[in-house]
Amino acid sequence: MKQNICVHILTHVIVSVFMLILSHQALPLHAQTPVVALSEQADKVPVMTTVANLMLDTLKPATVRYGGFAGIGTYSLGDIQSILSEIPQLLTLPMALPILPYRQRGVSLGFRLGGLWETPLGIGNDWRFQGRLELSRFSANMASKEQLYSRVGSNTVRTIGITHNLEAEVWSASLSALVVYRPLRFLSLMAGFDLHSALFTTITTFELLDAASTDFVRFERGDTDTTRDTRTRRPSVGIQPGFSIGASYEIPLNFEGTMLLAPEVFYSFLSSPLRESTAQGLRASLALRFAPGRTTPLTPEEIQERIEREQRRQEAILAAERKRQEEELAAEMKRQAEALEAERARTKLALETAKMRQDSIVQTQKRVQDSVYALQQAELQTMKKGIITAKITSVNGVENNGNVIPNPKLLVEEFLSTTTRFVWNRLVFEENSASISSRYRRIASANRGTFKPTNGMGEENGEALYAQILNITGWYLTENPSEKLTVLASAASSENEPDKLADIRAQAIVDYLELIWKIPRKRMKIERENAPAPFERSVALRVEKQERLQWVSVENKRRTVTPEAVDIGLEVFAGSGLKQWNMEIIQFDNREVVPLHSTTGTTNLPSAYRWNIGTNQESMPRSGGELTVEFEAFDSENHQSDKQLQLIPVEYRSVESKQQIDSSTGKIKDKRLDRYSFIVTVANNGEVIIDPLIQAKMAELRTLVAEEGTLVLTGYDVRNEGIAQLIAKGVARLLDGVKNLRVQSQTKLRRTATGAVSAEDSLFGRFATIEVLLPTLR
Repeated sequence: MKQNICVHILTHVIVSVFMLILSHQALPLHAQTPVVALSEQADKVPVMTTVANLMLDTLKPATVRYGGFAGIGTYSLGDIQSILSEIPQLLTLPMALPILPYRQRGVSLGFRLGGLWETPLGIGNDWRFQGRLELSRFSANMASKEQLYSRVGSNTVRTIGITHNLEAEVWSASLSALVVYRPLRFLSLMAGFDLHSALFTTITTFELLDAASTDFVRFERGDTDTTRDTRTRRPSVGIQPGFSIGASYEIPLNFEGTMLLAPEVFYSFLSSPLRESTAQGLRASLALRFAPGRTTPLTPEEIQERIEREQRRQEAILAAERKRQEEELAAEMKRQAEALEAERARTKLALETAKMRQDSIVQTQKRVQDSVYALQQAELQTMKKGIITAKITSVNGVENNGNVIPNPKLLVEEFLSTTTRFVWNRLVFEENSASISSRYRRIASANRGTFKPTNGMGEENGEALYAQILNITGWYLTENPSEKLTVLASAASSENEPDKLADIRAQAIVDYLELIWKIPRKRMKIERENAPAPFERSVALRVEKQERLQWVSVENKRRTVTPEAVDIGLEVFAGSGLKQWNMEIIQFDNREVVPLHSTTGTTNLPSAYRWNIGTNQESMPRSGGELTVEFEAFDSENHQSDKQLQLIPVEYRSVESKQQIDSSTGKIKDKRLDRYSFIVTVANNGEVIIDPLIQAKMAELRTLVAEEGTLVLTGYDVRNEGIAQLIAKGVARLLDGVKNLRVQSQTKLRRTATGAVSAEDSLFGRFATIEVLLPTLR
């Protein structure tokens, strides 16, 4: 009974430890393996690439192991003779037969626990040495039978059977030295020697009369068994040798392979801690092992040797690639030369054949000339019925104030422009979720060297840039090693365990920055905040110089055109009725045809078509070359008119060509357009919430715009025009005092396949843009 309780308690402890390890050592869903890319155009092997390869050493499981184990075992003891001398003879009768030796009653069950340490033997990666220190407890139940004869009455002799019982409980310590062979990565085969020492032994002895003897004989105290005699002592036996063989299989508990769970089984043979006896047992246990990282750093000589070896290998790859490309190029040139020669032969044959046919055709044409002439006359009469003409009657420029300029010359002016986008520093999570949304882009660790914050500058509202917030933060911390990051975690009070959920959300972001961007964890700290609605389920990122993290700018060139629109007069005559008309406006730029605008129509031909050239940067002329307007029409019988052409002259002023020198300063007068885009929050009560960094930028713009400057503010919303107007008015309040301020609003619906606007799109589809056109001096 006592033995079963110990086994039950030990099993419960092992299972508890195992579940605790699993709850804290969750395996990652996937691993990003760094990949070193080899550029085909590289002249030299980059040293940094080789150094990155060396860092992989720290991710390999270590060859050293240490940990603890616990388990159960079955033990078998041989016969014991000398212990009999310690049992008192409680019943002495004549004619006693010799006492038989004690014999074991089956196999006993015990438990074991201890620690282990493993290190390489130095003769290969598969051979190891393992040391173990173990504490075990087992028991033995043995008995022997004694036959005595007793005279009853005058002539009757009875046989008396007495059973001598021995119960031994042994606590033992052992030290093992094992040789480990690992044929597979996680499978280990072990064999070695053991040294065992019994710590103490508890021995209980008692005698029992056989059932047949109790009818006529009793012990002195009148019972059928003697009082138990229990003694605890240290055995006289010292340290006992033995040997063990076994096997184990390691199961990694984390991605790095540093925590290992290993089921193992052993067979042992040893001299028993009890005198003149042997013991053997089959033991099973569960070991928890830890494999640390590399115990010694790479020496400078090792690093240099690996770098040189990697450089030689990659240079050989590049040389082989260049040789392969040269061979392919030579083969391609040979193939093209053969094809050209064959084409020349075919052309020569075709010319000779054509000359022979020409002579025959001349004779044939003379015979059919009269009939052809007659047919042409008939076709001419038919064509007169289907005459169609298309004309461009006029070209007039239209300015913003409505002024009309006949036959205008378009003035295209080029100037510098800066696009600045605000990166929202807050990541929003789904309800009761700590998983980073797929909206936020993630990259492989090997690609962080090529990442630029301007990669997401394409969309108008900067949502693509906001999707890169994790990588922008990682890039910023890499470029500014002295900066530290504060991760502010939030959770809604309606969510399950909000405080714990907020910490897990923040930890997910810290783990990404540490794993992918290699930001040390000591540079990041997690704090909690009560984020305002509707951002209770979010995590904010804070650094000391916040404005450098949240404003991303890129400079380019923009163009304006005067007049801003062109009216093109059109006229079509179709005898059988107009079916379709087409108009295309092109420009020749560096001997290339650049299409700027095209349109088509059916029966409804306007008297004048308006081309709003100033609303689209892509449709503006690219150089000073003339624009060509091509116009054609088709009638109901698919007759096509001649293509009508009209030229529009262009004057193009590039930034480099402007030479208007200010006499007082000696600088060139010019203008520039700065564009700012940022996400705006609208609360349920209609209040427009604007980030303090954006408010600071508005104050800067209010003082920057001069009397002759122009500022255009546009509010956007994907759901309705009313919200867009609220956004525009809310931002306009920050620009009080700007003289030339124009405020407008616009909706740009982004519907899903079902036609509805999702809640997430509604949250991120509210933004504003500001265009600042300023005179400037260069």
